[in-house]
Amino acid sequence: MERDATEIPDKGAIHLLNPDKQIRHGELFQVANRIGRYFEARDIGPDERVALLSNNSL
Repeated sequence: MERDATEIPDKGAIHLLNPDKQIRHGELFQVANRIGRYFEARDIGPDERVALLSNNSL
């Protein structure tokens, strides 16, 4: 996914739970990185489980 997001960030779209809203690969990658940095800053590692609650705006 990372390769797709950097090579073709605006190609195609991913439907999330709402079919009326789409997010591009590059946008999804940016959101994932932002969440990852948030966890990293709080010493939450890749082997720890977390729960995410998000509104429809991501």
